[in-house]
Amino acid sequence: MKLFTNKYLIMPLLFTVIILFIILSLNLRTAISTPGEKQLTTKTDTEDSEKRKIIYWRAPMNPLEIYDEPGKSNMGMDLVPVYEDDVSEDSSKGERKIIYWKAPMDPTKIYENPGKSKTGMDLIPAYEDEFMGGVDIKIDPVVEQNMGTKTEIVQKGLLKHSIKTYGNITIDETRTRVVSQKYGGWIEKLYANYTGYRVKKGDPLYEIYSPALLASQEEYLSAYKNFQKQKTEFNRDILDSARLRLSYFDIADTEI
Repeated sequence: MKLFTNKYLIMPLLFTVIILFIILSLNLRTAISTPGEKQLTTKTDTEDSEKRKIIYWRAPMNPLEIYDEPGKSNMGMDLVPVYEDDVSEDSSKGERKIIYWKAPMDPTKIYENPGKSKTGMDLIPAYEDEFMGGVDIKIDPVVEQNMGTKTEIVQKGLLKHSIKTYGNITIDETRTRVVSQKYGGWIEKLYANYTGYRVKKGDPLYEIYSPALLASQEEYLSAYKNFQKQKTEFNRDILDSARLRLSYFDIADTEI
């Protein structure tokens, strides 16, 4: 009875040892192969990174935060490289027209041909389709960041802006006239009696007494009466001379 019991105790124990041996073998194989595979993968990634050209570095949480060398972002995170093939991957999908070249760190610096920027970095192409699309307006993120651009929801209203400042009120010189007389005399009554008095054509400005003008008027009246009595050529010439003298004083024909 005792021998029968030992036999059935040894069999499960042997089976357990075999299972443990298989498990340890699998773990050992995994432990041996994993470092090699990991090393191979790391080596492959490193080689791919070396083949690709980095044009600038950016913050992982803010693509507008751009740097020209690796380091930490404002949030303390490692900067992410931006490769040249990432920027120009769209160009491989189809033929795109390049309108100019710009510096990666300063898009306001524009060049006609590819080359190097002032910081020694390769210029980035700006494609025509980036500035097309109907009423859409596209602004480079870097330019938007430098300008501090702010956006607002479109609203209907009046465009107004109040400004408080100093100024001088002057007369509109295109609407002013200078009046000067061609005969001597003195003004008896003045209608436009202050600066800036608004008048229109035909309004009286003043009343004047002029002995020279009065004598010319009397001379014309006398010549007119003589011509009406005797319509000779001589009286006609005297009348025309008196009328001409009044015209020299800027007396209009309607006033004679």
